[in-house]
Amino acid sequence: PGRLMMALWALRAEMAFLVDHLCYYLQCDVVDAQYSALRAVVETSEDFEAIRAAHARFLDRVKMECLMRNRLAWQTINTILRIALKFARRMCTWETVDTGVVEEVLSARRFRLSTTAAAQAHAYTGLPVTVAGQASVISAYTGDRVATLPKPIRTASASAPASISTSASGRLGRQGLGGGGGGD
Repeated sequence: PGRLMMALWALRAEMAFLVDHLCYYLQCDVVDAQYSALRAVVETSEDFEAIRAAHARFLDRVKMECLMRNRLAWQTINTILRIALKFARRMCTWETVDTGVVEEVLSARRFRLSTTAAAQAHAYTGLPVTVAGQASVISAYTGDRVATLPKPIRTASASAPASISTSASGRLGRQGLGGGGGGD
């Protein structure tokens, strides 16, 4: 789980780099540059038609340089931004949880967390965990505190997973974007 979290944070940093540079390009290289050209015409011209034509050129160039006219490029950028936003929102939901002690083992893939676990159905979904020494990710979590793993955990006995954790302290830790919180 430690390496997984490091990889997730590295991916988040790369996504943030892409989004930051895309925003910089759109704002500075496209909008600001075209706005300067438009403003120069507006300040020097007294003819309304010249100003209207300059505004039409401004809109046309902004659409072209923002790749809005290239349908494939526009759809690709929108898809990338949606994925980055969804990923960032998922990272935001990872916060510190006091304990992740398993109250009841329901099967090799399903277990009920203790009463201190969050009751929200989305609270733990996607959380990297270690169960009985094996790394996994919670694939589903229900309001009645039942967590499901994508693959069964191999244990010596049916009640072997006494706790799940993402840190050496035996806690179920979750990271937030601010870098604080528990976990690994």
